[in-house]
Amino acid sequence: MAATGATVNVAAGTFAENVSISSALGLTLSIGGNITGSFSNSDSTTAIIATADITLGDGGGTGFNTAGSLTTGANIVTLADDNMAILGTLTTVTAGGVLAVQDSSGGANVRLGDGDVLTGDGTVIADVRIYGGTVSGKLDIQGTLDGDSGTGDGTVAPGNSPGIITVDSLELETGDSLDIEIDGTAGAGEVNGHDQI
Repeated sequence: MAATGATVNVAAGTFAENVSISSALGLTLSIGGNITGSFSNSDSTTAIIATADITLGDGGGTGFNTAGSLTTGANIVTLADDNMAILGTLTTVTAGGVLAVQDSSGGANVRLGDGDVLTGDGTVIADVRIYGGTVSGKLDIQGTLDGDSGTGDGTVAPGNSPGIITVDSLELETGDSLDIEIDGTAGAGEVNGHDQI
């Protein structure tokens, strides 16, 4: 067991066991190898940092969920989950990075709960369901960005003032918010410009 606040390094290779973090340990998981068992983290203070292209989760119905943060770096992070991969407090898809969902049932979804944020300058290959969360930054979402009709309090806010979010399809529900800058005349995503979806 790791000490509170420790950094745990998962080197190259494959770790085929289930991972479950249920205590408030504030760990930093520096992951450079695959974890092919189910991955469950209920500690919002634990951070996952990809140091190479990795796969997390067993591909089952509860393959991947985290309450903490996830940072891709300039790596491909594949979440193997046949239901809906659950993202935590802050998921950052860094420029050059990719967040993808591997789902044998064809669903390929990630979920943002209340207060959770998906941001960055990278690519997301999945449908993104906003259950009260926020999508911001300059993401390229290769899938549907979808508000949830049950909660209706998600937010889409392109840019780092200003910026562009690219999506295949945008479906907001009653109560969801679209927070965009429309004042600038320099062009979409440009300094003194405006936001764009």
